[in-house]
Amino acid sequence: MTLPSFNRTQAILWGGFAAGFIELMAIFVIWQVFENVPPLVILQAVATAFMGNDAYQAGAQSALLGLVLHFFVSFCFAAAYVTVSGYVSPLRKYPFIFGPLYGIVAYLVMTYIVVPISLATFGRPDTLFSLARSVLMHMFIFAPPIALAASRIRASR
Repeated sequence: MTLPSFNRTQAILWGGFAAGFIELMAIFVIWQVFENVPPLVILQAVATAFMGNDAYQAGAQSALLGLVLHFFVSFCFAAAYVTVSGYVSPLRKYPFIFGPLYGIVAYLVMTYIVVPISLATFGRPDTLFSLARSVLMHMFIFAPPIALAASRIRASR
């Protein structure tokens, strides 16, 4: 069985969707198990980036906004990786090395740039366990699908 090959746009779409979906499912499970937080509240927390604490009072509408924002961010990270991988071929050649490394970059960008400039009411992890959980999720759940999609880009003729 051979894996499909993609053009750059397809790699961004597949990588962004897969990363966003897999990460979101993992977040739903992990936060339900460890923190007893339901999916609706998780998506509302994402919506606080635009709405602040009002997101928690807006019900399904803010959850939908949170879902859209989550995937928007996933597609942005996929677009960045795919674009840079066009110039730095090892990013495409070694997805199992550079995927997890990109996960660290994604974690740092989200934690120290994106979240602080938003209205988000969540921030940096407050325990070593939550820090490890966040970093490992970015390394092994979020970024690898992006790197794998980029690795499948067809060579230009």
